Amino acid sequence: MAELHQLTSSDAAMLFLETPDTPNHIAPLIICDQSTVPGGTTLRLRQIKAKMERALDGAPNFRRRLVRPPLDIDNPYWVDDPNFDLDFHLRHLALPEPGDWRQLSIQVARLLSRSLDPNRPLWEMYVIEGLDRVVDLPPGAFAVLLKIHHAMMDGMGAMSLMDGMFDRSPLQPPEPSAAKWRPQPGPHMTEIISRGWLNAGLRFSKIGVRLNALAAKAVRERLSGPTEESPIPANAVPKTPFNGPLTPARVYDLKQYPLKRIKSLRSLVPGSTVNDVGLALITGALRRYLIGRNALPADNLICAVPVSIRSEASRNKPAGNEISAIYTPIPTGTEDPLERLRLIAAQMAQQKVLDRALSARSLVDLTSELPGTMGGLISRGMTAIGDRRGRALIANTLVTNVPGMSAPMYFCGARIVNIVGGGPCVTNMGLIHLIGSYCDLFNINVVGCRDLVPDIGFYMECVEDSVAEYFDLYAALVGHDVTSSPVSRRTKKKAL
Repeated sequence: MAELHQLTSSDAAMLFLETPDTPNHIAPLIICDQSTVPGGTTLRLRQIKAKMERALDGAPNFRRRLVRPPLDIDNPYWVDDPNFDLDFHLRHLALPEPGDWRQLSIQVARLLSRSLDPNRPLWEMYVIEGLDRVVDLPPGAFAVLLKIHHAMMDGMGAMSLMDGMFDRSPLQPPEPSAAKWRPQPGPHMTEIISRGWLNAGLRFSKIGVRLNALAAKAVRERLSGPTEESPIPANAVPKTPFNGPLTPARVYDLKQYPLKRIKSLRSLVPGSTVNDVGLALITGALRRYLIGRNALPADNLICAVPVSIRSEASRNKPAGNEISAIYTPIPTGTEDPLERLRLIAAQMAQQKVLDRALSARSLVDLTSELPGTMGGLISRGMTAIGDRRGRALIANTLVTNVPGMSAPMYFCGARIVNIVGGGPCVTNMGLIHLIGSYCDLFNINVVGCRDLVPDIGFYMECVEDSVAEYFDLYAALVGHDVTSSPVSRRTKKKAL
């Protein structure tokens, strides 16, 4: 009997969440300096191909395609693709003149706009040359865009995958030649159908038990849990220009800062975290942007913040999705930057301390009893529900933080200069943020729908102004007791 590799309901939901207007892939961008390649030689595509041949032995789903049961009665299966062709997935291109950051961001945005081929393994890798005029990059630098469907893995899984792909030194350790890969036969369709009906019956028989257990838990925690109010007032999700029907076209940009300076901002509000600081920087940028477009709503925006629920046992496992999210108001209505950071730190601390009636793990346990198609359709329906004015139901935007690598890494001998996140926009949410670090850099990466955020350049100026505002605030308060500073204290640059 063929070995079965079935998607979990969480993974399958990522597949069914996708629409033609919302390609659902993660896409880290790896920027490399090939001056460190041993011998001073120029890196060739065949060397990258040989490296990937070996790396794929540790990531079997990269050679597998999806097989869906008839009528989607059950979750799909990964099966070895007998026609797997690495040359199809590994692609080589060069930027047009002048080869600056703008050209790179436009090229990445175009690649993010395209859905992956559902009849092949769900990933692509682009080696991008011609970065000759990207500021702070040495001559000959290149980028690698790794585009992976979210059904294969989440952001933490992608970091684990890359950790296995990269080396700790430009001197690559001797590696055995990649063994000749031979596809294994997948399950017969009759077996898939019979298992599908059996699994569907078992799942639905368990849903009632799960719901009763969750309801009982909710009552217990509601009676025994704290009842303090949210530090940041919130009403319904307000209307913004970047919430509405999406098109596939994307915009992409990045701002990077010294990680040490970002960490120093934690001293403005003792007990705050780098995540809190990052969320405050984004909140300030959103406030400036919406004021600039004469569209700042009276109500605070609602932000989705993904959280990893990986156990220690699965922390280094590349495949699969083990994420949930919290939905929190962010103080876009607050003018004072110090007060914004205080409110966010208090809000996020409360989110972590309160035992929510439906915890992330409990919700994952419940959705595991639903076929992925149902979970995906429910998620897509919830995000799609909104009024005709383009209002999002769940959240206005998303801010995710995937911890990066703290030590320099190398790819085929080339030093990795930076690793930048990349993720999908979901229905009605045309602006997302990916913050994270690599070595001594802190990245703020933005992905948006081009039709809802046509002025990405202006938005990135708002990001820069928000960061500068906090740096100025730190410079003004350094050496003082920040906790006793009046809330109304202003920076030299007037806050918007």
